[in-house]
Order: sequence, then structure tokens, then C-alpha cells
Amino acid sequence: MKIGLQKEVESIIRRTGEIILSYRFKKLSRVVKPGAGFVTEADLAAEEFLIKELSKIEPGIAFFAEENGKSNQGSSDYCWVIDPLDGTTNFAYGLPHFCISVALTHKNKPMLGFVYQPLLNEMFFAQEGKGAFLNGSPLKVSGVKRIEDAFLLFCIPYGKNAGSFKLFEHVLQLSQKAYSMRLLGAAALDQSYVGAGRLDGMFFEQLSWWDVAAGSLIIQEAGGKVSDYKGNPIKPGFKSFIAGNPWIHELLVQELG
Repeated sequence: MKIGLQKEVESIIRRTGEIILSYRFKKLSRVVKPGAGFVTEADLAAEEFLIKELSKIEPGIAFFAEENGKSNQGSSDYCWVIDPLDGTTNFAYGLPHFCISVALTHKNKPMLGFVYQPLLNEMFFAQEGKGAFLNGSPLKVSGVKRIEDAFLLFCIPYGKNAGSFKLFEHVLQLSQKAYSMRLLGAAALDQSYVGAGRLDGMFFEQLSWWDVAAGSLIIQEAGGKVSDYKGNPIKPGFKSFIAGNPWIHELLVQELG
């Protein structure tokens, strides 16, 4: 891989942020994706730019992107996992909680993770074994140890099925124990907030690999833990997700597992 890859990718992501913000407050056309919300021209323009520019860095790397699916290029074990606009619904309705999420994986293991909130100019970054950072400053998860003191977050999938009812049972169960809970609507950015210690833990179900590839690495490199409800590692095709500082993660596994 190229030396100085981090700065190169960050530059591309920041320029992608400019593209997204150029669509802010405009009337956007929406194409409904069955069981997955909708996509706008902002999503498509951002993803097209990301794929084009990232392809120049290291030819032959595959892409797994939310709007275009997976493309296998060459024989590389590396893959760019992209959500060009996480929080599309928030963005389309003018809510300022959305981000760009980009991860570089090797054999389905995240090696680099970038989550960028262009409105606040917050670039979250992690490299396996090297730590997690926000605009260059080190990140560390919170030190909250009791569920009664925990500020938790959950995500709701777009799919309407029996699993959604079970998720709300978990939400109700934990809302009676935790200090407070939130639903914000951009999973990758939410995970970055866990890594930054702004939230103590989070959980969700039925989301996708591009929702967690970057954010989960940021949490782990900031000293937190991620797993499914049973405590198993997160991989493509995961069905449930728990993240938090080490104490809250363990308590959530006990509650939800």
C-alpha cells in the first residue's frame, strides 16, 4: 500500500463532503430501496466520486459500496467498504446528523477507518494497532462502569419485520435501566461518538457491513469493544451489534445476549 495513504484518503473524503453539502437544502429526488429507505442524487454523486478517486490510489482493490454493491477488481484481498452518505434520511430532511464512512479492509478485517462529519469538519480516523483520532487528537472511550450511569444509543432498521418488535423490547428493557437513551440515525457517526466517549454504548440489528466497517475499528482502537449480541466478532453478514467501553459492552452482552 502507498505511504501516506491516510492523508490521501482524508483529502478525497473531505472533497466528497463538499459535494454532499452542495446538495444541502435542495429539493432532492428520492428512489426508494425496498427495505432500505431511499437514495438521493447526493448519495449517488458522493459514491461515484469516492470510487473514482479511491481507485486511483491503489488499482485492483475491490469496492463494497452501499449504492453500487460489490465489485471485484483484480485478485487483491483488500476492499474499500463505503457508505457515501450515512444518515440519508436525516440529510434529506435537513437534520444535521450524517456522515461519510470509508474503511479499507483486508480479508474482511478493517485496517483503516474514516468517518467524516462535513458540517462540523470532524474527521474520525483509526488504523489497526495505531489508535483512533479526531482531527489528529487521540480518542478514548468513556470510563462509565454502571448501566445506571450509561448514555446509550440504538438504531432502527428500515426493514419492517418481526425482528423490529424484538428490538423494541430490548429498547424498553434498557430504557428502564440506563441513565438515558437516544436514536440519532447515522450508525457510523454514532459509533464514532462511542469511540470519542460522547456515548457509553450502543446496539442495533439488521444493518449492513458498510454501516460498521469503519466505525467499529474506531471504537476498538479507542479502547472499546464491539461484538454481536452473543459476544462474537463482527464480520460481513452480522445480524446484531453491540459496542461500548469495556464495562458497558459486557453489561449489554449480558442484557441482550
